[in-house]
Amino acid sequence: MRWEHPIANSGAKIVDISHYERDDGRWSDYSLETLTGICLLRSGGFYRDAEGRQEFLDATTGHFVRPGVEERFRHPGKLAYRYTLLQLTPEAYGDQVEGAERAVGWAVPINTTLDMRHRALLAACARSEDPFAEHELLTLLLEELPTRVERPTCSDPLQTRAAHRRLAARTQEALAYEGNLSIGMDELAQLVGSSPHHLSRVFRRETGRTLSSYRTELRVRAVLEDFTANTGSLAELAAAHGFADHAHLARTIRRYHGEVPSALRAALRHDQ
Repeated sequence: MRWEHPIANSGAKIVDISHYERDDGRWSDYSLETLTGICLLRSGGFYRDAEGRQEFLDATTGHFVRPGVEERFRHPGKLAYRYTLLQLTPEAYGDQVEGAERAVGWAVPINTTLDMRHRALLAACARSEDPFAEHELLTLLLEELPTRVERPTCSDPLQTRAAHRRLAARTQEALAYEGNLSIGMDELAQLVGSSPHHLSRVFRRETGRTLSSYRTELRVRAVLEDFTANTGSLAELAAAHGFADHAHLARTIRRYHGEVPSALRAALRHDQ
């Protein structure tokens, strides 16, 4: 599924894409990018290899899009994904994005604020009521792009670091399947071929985040994605995404976003 919406007088166009890849799991051939902009994921995930760097991208990560960059992709089997391509003119990209790209490289960490500004912009564009508001929301989103990323430091041998990066990526891939967001630590560790203790320690070292907080954030973003379609009661969404009950889900959402679920559902719906 593909949906496009130009943002008036901004040099930007929203391209909302949902996709389901075949399940061969192989790398694509290298190709040259032709567009300019930012890719922001909302659910699922895939691997990208570009400029000497391979990353697994999920709802906590996106990437800058620049013409002439040689890239290839790998899509894990039976993993659907959704993302927004914020397509910019070269002039708009140079004015508002290029500094962030130089600071952090091609991978974009999507923090909670950036995620919410992204989703608010999508909702406004879907309703298509106020071009001025859309432009302002775009500006707020671009202002939240990172300027610096603290990378974990480690003195382990290169071979060990490479193995640890692969384990962290396998874990991110496993959690990109929404059905795995409710499994326990033992099951997750078995799924990625590790012990729970080793997995927890390595993931925290490689990503700078605890596995528990990372998993919770993915679950919250999966709920926000359902809010856009206004599907399911809070109790049903809590059960679907591995929360203890609707009260637990409501507390978690309020902790992350400072809003009650009903307010966020109303703000993010695409069909108002």
